[in-house]
Amino acid sequence: MKSAKHIVILTPGFASDAEDFLCIPPLQAFLPRFRELYPDCRVSIIALQYPFQRGKYVWDGFEVIALGGRNKRSRKWLTWRRARKAFAELHAVHPVDIIHSLWMQECAWLGHWLGMAHGVAQVATIMGQDAIASNRYLRRTDLSKMKIVAISEPAAAHFARATGRQADAVIPWGLSLDEVAWLPESKGRSIDLLGVGSLLPVKKWERFLRVVALLADQHGPVRAVLVGEGPDRAMLEAKVKDLGLEDLVEFRGLLPRPEVLALMRQSKILLHTATYEGQGYVFLEALAQGMHVLSGPVGIARASSKWKICPDSITFADAATEFLETPVDEFPQVPYSIESTVEAMAKLYGADS
Repeated sequence: MKSAKHIVILTPGFASDAEDFLCIPPLQAFLPRFRELYPDCRVSIIALQYPFQRGKYVWDGFEVIALGGRNKRSRKWLTWRRARKAFAELHAVHPVDIIHSLWMQECAWLGHWLGMAHGVAQVATIMGQDAIASNRYLRRTDLSKMKIVAISEPAAAHFARATGRQADAVIPWGLSLDEVAWLPESKGRSIDLLGVGSLLPVKKWERFLRVVALLADQHGPVRAVLVGEGPDRAMLEAKVKDLGLEDLVEFRGLLPRPEVLALMRQSKILLHTATYEGQGYVFLEALAQGMHVLSGPVGIARASSKWKICPDSITFADAATEFLETPVDEFPQVPYSIESTVEAMAKLYGADS
């Protein structure tokens, strides 16, 4: 018998409306499926920083309380006071059983204090670089009072090294089967290499460009597309000119998620050069669209017939050449489904009994 629970999701941000596909896609996949499988449970969302406009709204039937913190340090104390008030009001009307905080940073720290103040159990999910020792909130939060979830084995290992505390569970965010490309793309796959992600130093997009240059020398001209925005864009565009890759590399900027998935169905290889990932949700998205994947040993990376793990630019180029010279296997793969995530989280919440 399933147990009815009231779960409050404490998150830095949440989708502002039904068209906001880019704000934490796995959470957007998780919530509707959790409701379908556990209809007696209630889920409320408190978003600390984004949307930037403060207020209450309904997203796909879920109540969202946006506190409008806007990622401003000067507003932190005000945002925390608003969070305490919003939580107390929710708890007074429908007693809360679980606080689930995303990121072992501000949300986990605040979730801990709210849980202690109201006698509510706490769950916190490691989402990315919040697992590493430089995260000051790891020292400020009493980790013994909450269940810790890592979204990959490497993230759990980073967290253990930083804190001496083992994660209670490893639960990757799964993909909705509605997003799987079960049929081959009728237009074919005209893009050889696709990169998707924020243009940040940790993503190592300079390596992406070096791989394109190596392939152009060894394999002949290739078509490469980079999707994303960030502070490194100007530097990367200059690097493209320095390497003479203007005719080979295209910057698409920030795109709605459905357009990114459509591009994946037109692409052969996801070339992901990041040196750190908490999980790498983009890996699941690419595999589900029938792509091959090249990455470093990060997140959920696992070598297979469609996925090669590469330690350096030369290995990336060699592996890309092998994939490009092999007939494309467009059959999608789904290593982790959102159903598996829901069932594992429900067990952690105590909603499965």
